Amino acid sequence: MPSLLRAFRSGCKSYISSALLRKSAALLASPTFGRWNHNHMAMRHHMQPNSTAIRTAHTAGILHNGDDPLTPAEREKRRERKRGKWSDEEKEHLIKLTRYRRRIDIESIARQICREPGAVRYRLRLMAKEKSAELRNDAGSFSVAFLDRDLGKEEQSVLEARMCQIIDELLEERNTTTQWRAILSAKSTEAWVATILPFIPTRVKHILAAPSPPTAADWRSLAWQDTSLFGVYAWVLKRGRGPNLNPLRVENYVYIGSATNRTTGHFATLLTMEPASSEIGDVTGARELVVFAEAIFTIWFGALTETESASVTGRAGRHRRLHSLSPWDHPQQFNYKGLCSHNPLVLNLKSHQEPTHLPEDTETNQQ
Repeated sequence: MPSLLRAFRSGCKSYISSALLRKSAALLASPTFGRWNHNHMAMRHHMQPNSTAIRTAHTAGILHNGDDPLTPAEREKRRERKRGKWSDEEKEHLIKLTRYRRRIDIESIARQICREPGAVRYRLRLMAKEKSAELRNDAGSFSVAFLDRDLGKEEQSVLEARMCQIIDELLEERNTTTQWRAILSAKSTEAWVATILPFIPTRVKHILAAPSPPTAADWRSLAWQDTSLFGVYAWVLKRGRGPNLNPLRVENYVYIGSATNRTTGHFATLLTMEPASSEIGDVTGARELVVFAEAIFTIWFGALTETESASVTGRAGRHRRLHSLSPWDHPQQFNYKGLCSHNPLVLNLKSHQEPTHLPEDTETNQQ
């Protein structure tokens, strides 16, 4: 019996070995494997480790860990040559590697630029600081004394002209509900301006009439009026500083609304009013004014989201058009991003809700 068992095992082993051999031979002879093997061998024959093609592929981020053709000694030599002052070409390369990215991989960027990760991280912090200074994020546009004084005639004229322009455009806006078109057409542009302006605080009026949009410091100079009155408020927040977040991206975000349940960030009062009475007609009229003012401020401050998602291409186009109605319509003038997901006038008054959509990968810090 043992001899039979050994013979059976030997036969199985021989059968399995021959089957594997046939399968391997078939794979080697297959067109797919043949093409791969030919291309692979051709690449190995024509592309040496130090060739320009390999370096270009590595710079583009195609090669991954373990695929680096350079030996540790060669990488160390290249790092030694790149210690010290950064060249303009390196800075431009760093900007290209981080552009449009919310999160970045410092280790990967360091390998592509041939710098130490610590040096890349330090350079990014310096560039972010320079960008912040250029956008005047930490500098106020006005002194406190200026914001607290009454508006001059020129400022008042600018303020009224800008509001008239935005209201005129909203009156012609097609993407509004039938209810809102009826509400807005009940008054002239001048009548709406005369109704809304008295409820806006003086500091906010100075900022609305300014030649450039508010900086983060300007937003923080606006007070929060903790009240139960109807009103429009700005919610200003700052993105958290996570280890993988791109420091070169805009950090400040602004949301305009008449309510929000958020507890972090800075809140500023843009307009407050109290209904003439508790009668349903007066309360409804107050709500109409507040939501309309919310729409005006959303456009004025460029607070609509900027999305390029394929599923919301139409909305992105509408947002860009409404953004262009702001008196500060040049994108480079804004040092913050908007959080408002829609124009308030696309919803009827009774169904008016204010969903706050934070950008993806955005965390908030108390300011």
